[in-house]
Parts: sequence; structure tokens; C-alpha cells
Amino acid sequence: MAAETSTEVPKTARQFVLKEEVIVERKWLKLEETTYTDPFGKTRTWETVKRTGNRKGVSADGVAVIAVLQRTLHYDCIVLVKQFRPPINGYCLEFPAEFVEVISLPKNDLLQRIDELVAEEHIAVDARVYTYALALKRAAEKPLQVPFMKF
Repeated sequence: MAAETSTEVPKTARQFVLKEEVIVERKWLKLEETTYTDPFGKTRTWETVKRTGNRKGVSADGVAVIAVLQRTLHYDCIVLVKQFRPPINGYCLEFPAEFVEVISLPKNDLLQRIDELVAEEHIAVDARVYTYALALKRAAEKPLQVPFMKF
């Protein structure tokens, strides 16, 4: 009789990071070698890139905006920003986003950024802006709804 091989998937082991070793760190990013255990309990390594500059105890330091342009007698439109991105050597369409300053409130940052974008593109926005300001106590439970009018 031939030896039987098990095709059964083993019970999933607890996954966790064992150590993170910084390889190089610069102003905005750092490269780390992360050692962790996989679902089968095997130790593995992974090269990870992380943003630097996060404040202690804060997992996010930015705000993304989903702006809806509401036009009378027309369909509502989502506002996107065209940005040149060097890593892909081309343009991306993306939601307006900005870093959150330590001393500023998210609402003020948001309105200031929208004013800048509107001024750059010379467009008028009549929209309700919904933000998910992660890691900010005021926006932890639900989206912060900010009415914004520009004529």
C-alpha cells in the first residue's frame, strides 16, 4: 500500500509580527524588513515601505475628500483631481487629499484645501463635502459632514 499524503489544510496559526528592522529611512518614507509568522506558523520576511512623520498614537495623518458637485437638472458628479505622479511617470485621477497639520482642525484644513483647488482650477463648487478624517476623535464614529458653498 502506498503512503498516503495529507491534503488537509492545517489549522490556521496565529499570525503576528516578530520584528521590524529599519534598512533605510528618509524624510517621507522608510524601508523595513519585517519578520512575521504566516497562517501555517512558518517564519517569513517581507520588505515593507512605511510613511514617516506620523505622530505618536495617531495612525493616520491625512484627509481624503469625496466631493460631489450637485448641478441643477444634471447628474451629480464626483470631483477628482488630476495629479502627476513620478513613480508611474504619468497622471492619476484621484480624490483630493491633504496632510493634516498638528495644530489645525480637520474642518479648517479641508475648507482651506478646497479653496486652493478651486482657485487653481478656476471652477465654482456647490457641493456637500464628506470627509473621513481617520484617527481624529471627532470623526471616529461617522463621516464629518461639512456643507461647502462657493459662488
